[in-house]
Amino acid sequence: MSSVNEFLELAVAKLGKEQVDEGKKVNRYANVMAEPVAEALRSFCGQDKEFAQAVAQGGSFKDCMDKVSEKCGSALSDLEAYERAVRFYFPGARVRFQMELDLVGDATRPDADGTEQSRGRKLLDLTDFL
Repeated sequence: MSSVNEFLELAVAKLGKEQVDEGKKVNRYANVMAEPVAEALRSFCGQDKEFAQAVAQGGSFKDCMDKVSEKCGSALSDLEAYERAVRFYFPGARVRFQMELDLVGDATRPDADGTEQSRGRKLLDLTDFL
């Protein structure tokens, strides 16, 4: 029986090789989505050994992308594309997505010693308002 690492290595190699070998043979919608979907699948393989095994032993990436792009219309969200790809290899699986808003982003301010520090959360003493 293959080890967990072997399935992960096989799955990642399969996604990389098939994407290069077959990427130009899929329809134009699938071609646009192929790289981000392959990257997401590689990440998911690293998260779950059963999923890695399903990808390693499952259908081709081209067939997966054909399924992902099927009936996509004029637009398809990233989340929907990833979930369709995951379900191709592991029917019934779901993809959960979490987003956070960071209003400060990459803004920085100089610290007292002149070094750049990212702006963090500010703590307010409510007694200052009394």
